[in-house]
Amino acid sequence: MNRTQRILLLVAVALLVVTWLFPPLLCYMNFNRNEVWTEYRFLFHPSTFGLVHRTIDWGRLALSDAIIVAVGALVIYLGK
Repeated sequence: MNRTQRILLLVAVALLVVTWLFPPLLCYMNFNRNEVWTEYRFLFHPSTFGLVHRTIDWGRLALSDAIIVAVGALVIYLGK
């Protein structure tokens, strides 16, 4: 593995870490579950509103991680 491939591997791993620290969140009000929106926030960010419930959108997180891994593997493979 040459230096360029190592740098690309490090960038891909760093992007994976970023997606786990800033995951896609599903937000909805505790009293009205019909009002749902999405946002990206720091995982350990304290909730500013007591009525807003946030959960991690695992489907989007897995999809974004799969895209990062596929593109990173393709770039590293083609960089040989």
